[in-house]
This record gives sequence, C-alpha cells and structure tokens, in this order.
Amino acid sequence: MTTLINSGFIGNGGVNTLQQLADCTGADYLRVWVYAEGGVSVTSLVRGAQNPSFITGSSITDTWQGAYDQVSPTTGSVMLTVNFSGNATRCLLYWSAWSGVDPSTPSGTPATAAPEGASPLTIATPSGAGDIIEAVCMAVADTLTLDTSGGAVEIEQADDWESVFRSFGAAYEATEDASISWTPSFATDGYLVGIPIIASGGPTGPSITNVDTDDTITSTQTGWNVNGNEFDTATVDIIQGSTTVAQDINSQNATTINCDTVFDAGVGPHLKYGNATLEVTNGDAQSDTIVISIATPTGVSYVDVGTPNTTAANRITAVPDIASGDQLEISSVVGGAISDVTVYTDATFDCALSVTAFTVRCWDAGDSTWGDAGVQTVTGDEENPPTFEGTIPTQSFTQDADIGTVNFSTYFASVSSYALNQALPDGLSFNTTNAALTGIPTEAGTFGGFVITATNAFGTADSNAFTISVASNQEFASGGRARDGRTRGFMSYIWGRG
Repeated sequence: MTTLINSGFIGNGGVNTLQQLADCTGADYLRVWVYAEGGVSVTSLVRGAQNPSFITGSSITDTWQGAYDQVSPTTGSVMLTVNFSGNATRCLLYWSAWSGVDPSTPSGTPATAAPEGASPLTIATPSGAGDIIEAVCMAVADTLTLDTSGGAVEIEQADDWESVFRSFGAAYEATEDASISWTPSFATDGYLVGIPIIASGGPTGPSITNVDTDDTITSTQTGWNVNGNEFDTATVDIIQGSTTVAQDINSQNATTINCDTVFDAGVGPHLKYGNATLEVTNGDAQSDTIVISIATPTGVSYVDVGTPNTTAANRITAVPDIASGDQLEISSVVGGAISDVTVYTDATFDCALSVTAFTVRCWDAGDSTWGDAGVQTVTGDEENPPTFEGTIPTQSFTQDADIGTVNFSTYFASVSSYALNQALPDGLSFNTTNAALTGIPTEAGTFGGFVITATNAFGTADSNAFTISVASNQEFASGGRARDGRTRGFMSYIWGRG
C-alpha cells in the first residue's frame, strides 16, 4: 500500500536558497517540488549526499521550475537545499515522503503541464487504482476552487502556502480503476501539474510462509495455522485437481489465519487424503499457494485404487462400485489394530487372523465425494492362503563364485512373506520379502533339507525339501594334493591301486 509518510514546505522572496529538514524515516521515495519567480533557475538540489533527479516534463515555464524525486532517500531528518541562479522574487520548496512505491518505476509521466491562464485544467490518472497523483496547484490570487467529483480522494492539503504568497497545494489518490480528473478554477493566473507516484505492485497480495510447521494437516484437525503476511481479509481454500473446498476460519490477522479443516462436510465436493494445494486469497483476488499434505487421523489408513479386482475372494465388498481413481479409507478394526489390515490398490485385502471386521469408506473420483461407510466382515470365506506349485530342484553352485539371484517366488502365489527353515552355507543369504537367494558361497559341500515356508494373513505353504550343492574350486592336477593331505589326480588313480 502506498502511504504518505511526511511532508513539508518553505517559501520566501528575495533569496537564492531555500532549506528545510526533510524527515524520510520509514519512507522509500521522496518527491520535491520547486517554484520560483524572477527569471532564476535551479542550479542544484541536494539532500545530504543525495541529489534528487529532475522529472522530465514536469516544468511549465521558466517560472515553474518543476519536480524532482529520489528513490531510497537517506533515512532520518536530513537538510534539503535548493539553490537558484540568482535571487528569486518569490520561491517555494515543497517535499513529500512516501512508502510502498515501486522502486523500478516510481514516478509516472506528468499528466499535464499548464501555461498561465484562468481556464479550467484537467489531470487524468494514467494507470487507475493503486497510483497516487500528487497535484500541486499554484495561484497568485485570493481564491482557488478544485473540483474532485471525478472520484479523487484528498490525502493532503497545504492551505498554509497562502501565508507565503497566496498559493495552494494538495495531493490526491485515485480510487477507481478508470482514469479520474480534477478541474481547478483559478481566479487569476495559476499553474497545475500532476505526476503519478506508482505503487509497488498495486495492492499487496498475501504471502504464505508455511502451514503449521510441516505443511501437513489431518482430516479432522482444528486450530491449524497458515502463517505469512497480508492475511487480514483473506479466505483459505484447499484444492485437489478440479475440487476446491473452502476452509473454516476461526480467527485471522495480518500474519496468521487459524482454521478448522473442512474435509468431508456437506454434500460435497469433498477432499481426499494425500497432497493438495492450499490457497490464500484477498479481497482483490490476489492469492498465494503452498503444497500441503492431508493426513489420516490416528486409527485410519487409506489406499488409492488402481484397477479393482472384481473376482478375488478377498476383495472389498463393503462399498459398491469401486472404480479406478477412487480412494478407500479403512478404520474401526474389530479384533485388531489398523496395522493388522492391508488394503491393496486392486481393492483386495489381507488381515490378521484375529480380525473379524473393519469399516470401509470410498471417495468417488467421479463426483469428488465420500460415500457412506460400510462394514467389511471377515468370515473366512475370503481366505486365500499361499500356494506352492512345482518342485525346487537341487541348487548347484561353485565355491567362491557369485551365484547371482535365484528367485524362488515363482513357485508360490498369494504370499506376504517367506522363511527358510535352517541356516544357509557360509556366504549365502535369503530375502524373506521376495524369496531371493544371493551371495558367494565360501564353503564347499552338500547341504540338504532346505524348506521355504510362504505366509499371508490366511495361512502358510511349504516347498519341497531341496539340496544346495557347492563344488570345490580346487584344481586337481596330477600329483596335486588336496587340503586334507590326500593325493588326487590321474597318476594317483593309476598307481594307487593294485
């Protein structure tokens, strides 16, 4: 928001210099107006170590000297000095300090430059709402009327200029998107100049820092905070794809909005679990967004559905018409905890043998709404224990050679985990998740009696007993001697018998 911070003026006659302390504390822009009569010109304009720049097009005649500006003026009270080429018959120095000004283009083109005369003059804002036009009207007369019926709002008036030489100055703000105009009427000779002060980005929009501390809210959470800036009149929405759900606001100020989650209230649309976009929007339709996660409360889990299995005995039947893109919510487990129930993307499930029922609810991707909850009863008819088919043959390897990966899972179906009944030869390992045998055997020999047991929530299945054979890597050349001291090889075979 562009705001007038401070202003001041000084006038005199028969002098070649005017000075005044200009306090720019809290300001990011300084505007200076200079008026002088008597055929003199400005030779310098300084404020401390800074030299405000002349605004092109702001002078009318050699009498009206024009306007100057300075971006990021030195803070505090610093002397502002204008020097003329000679003694001015009458002269005036007026300054105004502003905040919220666009530093890249702080000053617009002068709206008009009027010659002396008694005819009404008009100034129009070039950009509409959000800009300030500082209109300075000079009249060497007793009276001056200013018509602001076009929509201008006066933010400063310097009637006391009349004590200097019967002049008038004022600043006005454009409050409409369309251009507005002012028509002053001078009793005698006068001047009118209007130059926009460009606001920084127009009205300031909201800016989000975070939501709570980890950008995560639960579907039932109350009292969570959106933190940031410019939140006084803002609203909060959560967006997922084409679904937008307004959130309940408990309280708000410039930096914090406190909300209750609106997850599945009313007829919809409803939110689902997972990632979403939180958006804060102010009254001027300016907004900011942040990616958040909507989490389940304690005792609830969910799964996004891919392609449903409509024939499996252990499919979800508690809610109808499950389709791809839907989301299933699992809660209220009877005979166990939420961790004892696993629902898969094909809408089938496994559960611990102790579980007898759980509650299921479906978010319909077609209309973005949560349907009624249903109870999935586990009767035993859904049981689908693991199966084993085929025969695992003897596994033959070479000592100190990598065996690669031997995948035993191809012999099984419907498995959650695997186990091996005994220790493997040194150097080999068995993966209980995917039944893969890997490693480098370091021990030669024949090892028998291995059995793999597959398990899921409904039972187990055993493989046949199989053998692992690891051949020695010794080179048995003629006359060679093995590690046990015995002579091996062809010659030993020939001469060692008889």
